Amino acid sequence: MLAASPALDHIPGRKNITVRPLGPTRHEPDRRPGRPDVEIPAAPPISRGPSEPRSPGPCGLADDTVVASWQRHWRDPSTESRNRLALIYRPLVGLVVRLLPGDVRKNVEICDLESFGFLGLCGAIDRFVEGSEVLRFPSYAKQRIRGAIFDELRQLDWLPRLARRRVIEYRTTVEALTHALGRNPKAAEVVAAMELGADQGDRMRADVQAAQLLRVGTGMNGENEQRDLALLRNLCADREDEPESVALASALAQELRRVVAELPERQRKLIELRFFGRLTQLEVGLQLGVSNSRVSQMETSALSALRRAIEQRGW
Repeated sequence: MLAASPALDHIPGRKNITVRPLGPTRHEPDRRPGRPDVEIPAAPPISRGPSEPRSPGPCGLADDTVVASWQRHWRDPSTESRNRLALIYRPLVGLVVRLLPGDVRKNVEICDLESFGFLGLCGAIDRFVEGSEVLRFPSYAKQRIRGAIFDELRQLDWLPRLARRRVIEYRTTVEALTHALGRNPKAAEVVAAMELGADQGDRMRADVQAAQLLRVGTGMNGENEQRDLALLRNLCADREDEPESVALASALAQELRRVVAELPERQRKLIELRFFGRLTQLEVGLQLGVSNSRVSQMETSALSALRRAIEQRGW
């Protein structure tokens, strides 16, 4: 018989109740009528052998193994000991990557994210203070891994951080207005909802356009050959034909003309005819009334003077 729990005896109005089991206990024979006397043997005690490992610790290894690895690393820090710990805690990187936002995992290769996170894991091992509680390291490492991944993504972003923040705010506003209006909002409505002025709205739209990616084959569908060729010309243009290169070359030519204008008259005229006018030495000789060999000597002297003038300007 099993007596009622004494912890419940103080409840007012409670009667002492004797609880009887519905059937035989585990180690008692069944004495009910019609039942044979069968002894149920007791289960053998569970024993753990001396060589059997303890319960696994963080990342699937025994706690003693992890602690021993940390102690070796703290006693004699080296790249090899750090790498051994990194291999022990490597599953943390995959865990953090799986918990990243979906848009990050969709737009960036998983192997790249894991590489960024592994660098953060190595940094966490280097910064973990000697003598700290080892069981706290996974929580600390996951924060470092996540931070390292986002740091690398920010460095790969071609937009400044402020511009990227404005783009995110713009897209969030567009989604809210689309849900509220039941249609795609107009640009003016988005700018008004964000309480931006005209100039700020223009900069916002420029940032949004700069944040968009265009696949090479997206605009080429074969229906408009001229448009496809124009897109290819813009994508495959020579570096010398780019607006920046053209502007720099023009500014350099203007500054070079100012330096040439300060040379003596005969040298200045030779430089202008020979390089700006693209005349041969024979043609320059006919213009100046001198022989071809004399033009060569004058050109060498003029170029030396031009080089000295350029060095004085610190170019």
